[in-house]
Amino acid sequence: MYEIEPGVHEIGKLVSGESIADLGGLAVAYQAFQKSMEGKPRPANIDGFTPEQRFFLGWAQVWAEKSTPEFER
Repeated sequence: MYEIEPGVHEIGKLVSGESIADLGGLAVAYQAFQKSMEGKPRPANIDGFTPEQRFFLGWAQVWAEKSTPEFER
């Protein structure tokens, strides 16, 4: 059980379908990313991050947000 804030928990079985879909979408997107790099010179690291690391940083930034406790409930 994931605790959103003290005393407020997310019920895993109610969100598992959405979580599985998110993971499936990420897996397909990563495969497409890898396919897009085939036969091309490997892109350089930027700010110390590999192309693969930048892919996942971009994915994480999509989900980053600041929420109020009222919104989270």
